Amino acid sequence: MTLQTPTPTAATPVALAAVTTVGNLEDARRLAREIVARKLAACAQLSQIESFYEWDGALQNEPEVRIVFKTTEASWPALEQAIVALHPYTLPAVHAVRLDHVHAPYARWLVEQTVAPSGACSNAPVKTPDNAPGTATDDASGNGPDATAA
Repeated sequence: MTLQTPTPTAATPVALAAVTTVGNLEDARRLAREIVARKLAACAQLSQIESFYEWDGALQNEPEVRIVFKTTEASWPALEQAIVALHPYTLPAVHAVRLDHVHAPYARWLVEQTVAPSGACSNAPVKTPDNAPGTATDDASGNGPDATAA
């Protein structure tokens, strides 16, 4: 027997867990506070982790802080834009997974706590050539795709 994914309804909107990582707790707290204050996510959870990745042909091993934002599908475009705009990394990992089988009252709370702006996130910083992704110079010290911009 195959488990069927329930079709979202007004009573059970599509919930997402959006994830990114940063290099330290201070940056994680700053990003989490800003995103929740903007009502792009209902909450943010911080976890200290250890990451392995290859950058500039060398295997890197760095401590990081994972941030999981609980949000709705309707808020995802503005949330993604805000994370990228506020993120300290040159190439941040930003992704979301759909949360199936969410407790209906919790899903409704997510909707109440988030705002699905129409169009772009109007209060996010505008990307300029100085802060655009890929403009920071990465060096051989382990500054990789998820490393802090120089």
